[in-house]
Amino acid sequence: MQYLILGLLLFLGKPSFASTKEQKKELVEEVKQDTSTAKAPEEKLENKSFKDRLGMGYFFFFDGPNLENGRDLVTNRTGITGNPINSYYIFSLKYKLTEKYSLDFQPGMQHWYTRVHRARFDRLRVGISGKIWQYGYWTLDGAANSDVPYTGYTAEERTLIFSPGLFAGLSYRPSNSRWSMYTLVMPRVWFYADKDAVEPEWLAAGRDPGEKFQSIMQFTPTVNYAITDKFGLRAGLGIDYRKFVKDEWTTWRRWDTPVSAGFTYSFTKALNIYTFVQSFPLDGNRPGLNRVPHNGFRRDTSSIGTWISGTIF
Repeated sequence: MQYLILGLLLFLGKPSFASTKEQKKELVEEVKQDTSTAKAPEEKLENKSFKDRLGMGYFFFFDGPNLENGRDLVTNRTGITGNPINSYYIFSLKYKLTEKYSLDFQPGMQHWYTRVHRARFDRLRVGISGKIWQYGYWTLDGAANSDVPYTGYTAEERTLIFSPGLFAGLSYRPSNSRWSMYTLVMPRVWFYADKDAVEPEWLAAGRDPGEKFQSIMQFTPTVNYAITDKFGLRAGLGIDYRKFVKDEWTTWRRWDTPVSAGFTYSFTKALNIYTFVQSFPLDGNRPGLNRVPHNGFRRDTSSIGTWISGTIF
């Protein structure tokens, strides 16, 4: 009888021993898995090579064509009558100085298509970029910079010597919400060696040299709704106040106010697009175009546009 009891005890105890061994084995596997998936500590900036400190991004603006033939439009950029398709390309080449801030080179290029193609290197801006300000769900990222004197077509023709300003994006993105807000923030002041110097295309378009820009306050507030992680809707307008070189410092002019609506799509971190329809319902009599005053939608002041942006590395 005692051997039977001992056998039963050993039989009933065996699963307990086996279970303990299995638990230990599973625990070891979990530790191994956690160790293999754990992220290595990020390398300190001072230990990074020159190549690892570099970064590059871009921001492309496309505007046009309008919804009419545009034959009565003379653009000051080309001096040619026609329906212009305007584009502006901004590249950002960065070199990390600290964990938060980078030295930022921003070359800008312009391209137009009317009856002929015209393209040119417009300017080079240099400054410091990074996270400028953050509070709660609000974030301001961008670059404080200035044009390099006499570098690029516009800077050379207008005798530009200094242009401190900001090219940044202000966003409001509350957590657990599909709604967000975004605006480009672009204030700038220009200083010239000759206030009357302008490019030949400016004069060919019938513009006054005194209308060359001295300062600008420009914002593009938009409201965004994320339908999916990649696809969304966006609507907004442009707020733009400018001062000419011939104006007093206290004189500011409201520039055209575009109203736009369209969709956004993020393919990857390197490719994000915003395609929209843009019109000027508040500016029926736009400066320099001799339009009949009106309010509302007009085909000749409406166009299709696209913003494309991304981080390459």
